[in-house]
Amino acid sequence: KVTARDLPTISKEISKLFNSSRTGDRLSQTILFDFYMSINHPTVFKDNITGKRIEQRLAELFALSTSDILSKENPDIKTLLSADEITLFSKDVLDLVCSNYREKGDLFFFESNNNRIYKLSIKSLVPDNKEINCGAFEFQSTIKDIDDIDDLLNLQERNRQVDVNISDTETAKVGLGSSKQMGNIIKYLKYKGKLEEYIFRFKILLRGVYKEDIL
Repeated sequence: KVTARDLPTISKEISKLFNSSRTGDRLSQTILFDFYMSINHPTVFKDNITGKRIEQRLAELFALSTSDILSKENPDIKTLLSADEITLFSKDVLDLVCSNYREKGDLFFFESNNNRIYKLSIKSLVPDNKEINCGAFEFQSTIKDIDDIDDLLNLQERNRQVDVNISDTETAKVGLGSSKQMGNIIKYLKYKGKLEEYIFRFKILLRGVYKEDIL
């Protein structure tokens, strides 16, 4: 077990674990075999508890605390976004950034040099995933307060679609239930001249939610 105090330490020790396994170290091989069988094996990697398994094992390896044992509270939005960025969004969207930031912490350790608790968000990946999932935000929050895209206001995640103009002569169905429908959202935003504004605002929201590191 290694007591980790930052992401570089965790990354370095995980690399050492793989390197030791390649040289025949039985303990390293056993640890990685456990990870594979419980997390990455094709029969389990899409289980809805895979993320929790990763948290538990990394917490044991690196002497970290999990979100299960620490209380959570919303941060001050001023610690997540700049004053200029805050003015771009309504209060309900800013509240969503704070609540999502609060919930994104999976593993925690104490930074003695800064006298604060540092949190790490863990993301598990699968080799082939065709599921559409907007993730941290309700889609409506990413488009709210952008002028002249009212056609998108009726969309709800996965279960609705609407017909919109994507050019002066072409209409298409947009929605959140397929890659084609989501692609048509991009075409719609381009047609409306709003794509760059959308991307700019979305990146701000994403940086606020994932203010600290992702592994």
